[in-house]
Amino acid sequence: MQIYPMSFYEYLNAIRGESLAEESLKHPGTVDERVQNMLLEELRRYFFIGGMPECVKTFSESGSMLETFRVQSEIIESYRDDFSKYKPHVDPACLDAVFLNCAKSVGDQLIYTKLNDGHTGQTNRKAFDLLCKAGVLTKIPSANPSGLPLGATANQKKLNCPRGLVLYDGTYKTLPEQKLEYLPLYSAGGMSGETEPTSASP
Repeated sequence: MQIYPMSFYEYLNAIRGESLAEESLKHPGTVDERVQNMLLEELRRYFFIGGMPECVKTFSESGSMLETFRVQSEIIESYRDDFSKYKPHVDPACLDAVFLNCAKSVGDQLIYTKLNDGHTGQTNRKAFDLLCKAGVLTKIPSANPSGLPLGATANQKKLNCPRGLVLYDGTYKTLPEQKLEYLPLYSAGGMSGETEPTSASP
């Protein structure tokens, strides 16, 4: 059975209840402006909390972003602690380096040699593919919207990671339409408020 991080709908259901979650499924034109603003506020928060169930549970119970960041840190460390189990199929040090550097490469063209300069591109690719197979990373092909079908212009050299864990790792790159006034609210617990946010597609 494949298990994935919670979707925005599932997050809303856990944090704000079924009523608001159902509103998120409606066409924007049919949703009251006040409700739309509530949904956008929760969407911004979801980008920081992510869809890992334990993170959502922690925020639901504590209302603390700092506690949520602490849980995110523990999840990341648990991933990294497991890397030694993959030896000798892949070098654990390479797996660890690729895992950490992927957070900095979300939305960029995937160049394996840049994921880890301590190993060859082929070795990095093996580590990357293993992380994808384990469900830690998800490879997202980009496409040129000027042509249909989109699959015809798909570029396989784009990547994505579980939302929330990427943000915790110190990059704002996956946060679309950044609002600078929101960044200081989440500047502690592993996220640098002094980091200059950059715009990129999720």
